[in-house]
Amino acid sequence: MSKLIIIILFVVSLNLYAEKNRTWPNPIRLVDLPTAGGYGKGSYEALLLAYPGGGTFVGVGIGLNEIFSMGVSYRAGGVIGSGDPDWGEWPEVFVKAQLLPEKGMTPAVSLGYDSNGFDLLGQGGYTGNRHYPNNFYGIVSKSFKLIGNNAIHGGLIYVLQEGKKGISPSFGLEKEIGAFLFTTEYHFAVNEDKPENNKDGYWNMEFGILLSPSASLSIEFRNLLEANNKPWNRSLQLSYRGKF
Repeated sequence: MSKLIIIILFVVSLNLYAEKNRTWPNPIRLVDLPTAGGYGKGSYEALLLAYPGGGTFVGVGIGLNEIFSMGVSYRAGGVIGSGDPDWGEWPEVFVKAQLLPEKGMTPAVSLGYDSNGFDLLGQGGYTGNRHYPNNFYGIVSKSFKLIGNNAIHGGLIYVLQEGKKGISPSFGLEKEIGAFLFTTEYHFAVNEDKPENNKDGYWNMEFGILLSPSASLSIEFRNLLEANNKPWNRSLQLSYRGKF
């Protein structure tokens, strides 16, 4: 009995510590999966992502108001290392509308469009083709408290890319304890034609740490199940969130 009381007190204390030290802003996306959260009026984010093949991704997002968020990004392969860079053809954009904010037991609901996708599954790294672009999506997100802040996200993504065109479900989990963040997501990719010996979807994971109240550093792991017989990979992301 005494051991059970000690465990309960430990869990409650850890939860209080996590709540007291919570400083992570609500994420706009996990690894590749968008969430139903928005930036909020007057808030912005600057992103820098380094991924396999010497690739870099830079992006800026802003909150127009409490409903609409939007952003622009650009990426290129082979920027770091030898050889000629593989410059992207044009900047990518995203726009998100939070139709329903989270309140009580009611989850947040958002619709959005994201022309960007992260192609980190090609042989040798960046290939110029998206592996799972978000395109049009509808996402539901619900937060809850258990030893810090947590959230579950899920929805449908309509992919426009040739060879992958169609609707597929995705879901993700988010776990925060103080300055640390863990996220994981799974894309079923039922809209794709997969080889007979590998029918898995895309499983991604992220570990992040706050460097300051505004800056964070994360390492992201993609395609951990090696879907389509492509190797898993990792990337590094630096993010800065602020307000005008």
